[in-house]
Amino acid sequence: MSRVVAMLSGDTEILMASSKQKKCIEIIPENAEFEQVRSLGDESLSEDIGNDKDTSEQEEISRKRKGDSLETQQSNQPYQKKQRQKKARCWPHLDVVVENNQKIAICKFCKTRMKCGSTGCTTTLNRHVDKCRAAHGQTNQALLQFQPSDALSSEVTLGNFKYDHTQMRKIISHYILVNELPFRHVESFMFDMVMRTATPYWQKISRQAVKKDCVSTFEIERDKLRENFKSVRKINITTDMWTSSHQKLGYMVVTGHWIDSNWKLNMRVLNFCNVPPPHSGFVISEALFKCLNEWGIIDKIGTLTVDNASANDVALRYLKQTFSLRKNLKST
Repeated sequence: MSRVVAMLSGDTEILMASSKQKKCIEIIPENAEFEQVRSLGDESLSEDIGNDKDTSEQEEISRKRKGDSLETQQSNQPYQKKQRQKKARCWPHLDVVVENNQKIAICKFCKTRMKCGSTGCTTTLNRHVDKCRAAHGQTNQALLQFQPSDALSSEVTLGNFKYDHTQMRKIISHYILVNELPFRHVESFMFDMVMRTATPYWQKISRQAVKKDCVSTFEIERDKLRENFKSVRKINITTDMWTSSHQKLGYMVVTGHWIDSNWKLNMRVLNFCNVPPPHSGFVISEALFKCLNEWGIIDKIGTLTVDNASANDVALRYLKQTFSLRKNLKST
């Protein structure tokens, strides 16, 4: 109960304590001592403070009970469809109210009222929020990024950070190919957690997208290697064949070795293909010639190393005849 202490002195009235509700009023005579009035006022204030504490504790308990009831309700309905999380950039700057069974979005900057479509499209809302943020001077602040430097250098390059999802997909395709990982690796829970921990801008990709990216990476690197072969004088080839035990299919790998302009030895796998049976010398020579022709290095072959299979001897004789014929045709 709130108490209001008043002193009547003629036509004047002095309030000694404030209250939220006037439930009890005590009238003090004019000839009352000041200490008596002050003690009554302090008592009333202490009661108000105690009541406020009790009220805050009750509110806190009620909030906890509501939270517990909500969690209990959600646990009791595990198969109920959950509401879709709002991820559009406009929602933090909009207040959503319901009027006449219609959701209305109110802009926090200009107080413009806009209807929320039933389809969930936020293009109009995003466009409006972007304009209002720019008009009110709330632009996105550029993030700073420390560029990695060499171990021998103490210099640090500072630049603006900008998340590039295209570059990220390119690096992931190299990561998959270099480590020989399956495409479904990018859909694993831990990989997604690592990427989200590294950057909050990470966008999850599927194994179908990674497959396309790996094919694109192969084509780009193949074109680069073909362009580098134009400046190479001689390329040495090694090849080998084997038959898989579980598929009974014959495979051939062709590897190129050359020294570049910096006198560094380079080695690249030029082809890894299936060779249909029979694995005769003629079939092997045709597969080798097709590979060398695709890379445009037929006229740059220095040596060709094979194992001691009899079919390889026949294949080399066929290739030697083919190279001689090409040389004679060019000379004429």
